[in-house]
Amino acid sequence: MDKIYKLGIIGYGGMAHGHYFCTKDHPEERVVTKGVFDLDEKRMNVARSENLVAYESREALLSDPEIDIVLVATTNEVHAEICIDALRHGKNVICEKPIGVYTKQAEE
Repeated sequence: MDKIYKLGIIGYGGMAHGHYFCTKDHPEERVVTKGVFDLDEKRMNVARSENLVAYESREALLSDPEIDIVLVATTNEVHAEICIDALRHGKNVICEKPIGVYTKQAEE
């Protein structure tokens, strides 16, 4: 049986929402979105309305053992910090570009 990978999204603005619809509309790709975390409560309400888990914190999403992949789609200045945190939690990471705003962040 082929594994179904569960995706958690950090930052649920326009780009992330588009990625969610890709997983929703193409289940044959074996990736489904489980839930999201965003600092904006309105975006969290959108996630709830789409029957996604709305995690109460970034840590809660990263600590969920069912999450295999984390999509980081926040504002650019926090990409590197969140990606590194997700990697430290043993998650596979997809990051919206850029990985960081400084070369040092990308090297980390």
